Amino acid sequence: MRFLHSFVPSLLLAAGAAQAASSWGFDEATLSVGAKKAGTSVKEKFSDKSLPKKTVDFGSADTLKIILTAKEGANAKRPHQAFLTLQETESGLEAPFVFTTKENGKATVDLKQSDLPVQLLKSTKPLKATLTLAGFGSSAGYNSRIFDVEIRPDPNAVPPTLALGGNFAHLPKAFSTAPVSHGIFFASIVGMEFVFYMYYSSWNLFQILPVIGVVGVTALLSGSKALGEVQGRRLAGER
Repeated sequence: MRFLHSFVPSLLLAAGAAQAASSWGFDEATLSVGAKKAGTSVKEKFSDKSLPKKTVDFGSADTLKIILTAKEGANAKRPHQAFLTLQETESGLEAPFVFTTKENGKATVDLKQSDLPVQLLKSTKPLKATLTLAGFGSSAGYNSRIFDVEIRPDPNAVPPTLALGGNFAHLPKAFSTAPVSHGIFFASIVGMEFVFYMYYSSWNLFQILPVIGVVGVTALLSGSKALGEVQGRRLAGER
């Protein structure tokens, strides 16, 4: 019995150690913020056990970059999910940014203010930066707040207007570049909403199916060109 009494706690400790080891984390992390010029970046090293304590100032001309080594237990490993999420604490609006990862666990993410949605850029309070690391196995994922980000906008820049998820300041350029595609795509969206309304009010299923087919094909053909124009502006650094 003495042997059993001494053996059971040992098993529990071993099981606890195994469970603790089967979780995702990170080490050898470096946070750098600043312009891409010699001597203008501020760097700070941290880990999942020693996070940055100061709020990070993120200026309009800065690049925020994080380099870290993802680990599953004690071993460096490539996670299946790795992204940094910036969240506006009051509204809950957030934007994820995916890390570029390697087989040895090295992961990198860098972003500029132009990569952020307008709603986050207009936040008057620090954004919450959360790191997520996870895999397909049984290991517990890592999902924790690692630091706060204070947005420092350009005082000379004209603040953009956003409404319903769109930047109305870009409407003139969008319609001048692809007027037909944007016009038809917008009309097809309105038309689809009208079809759903008619189905709710009076039409039956057999009446709306042909109309949905026509409107859907129109939205697909025009939307591919309209969204291609939007992607071109995004790749050019415009929002």
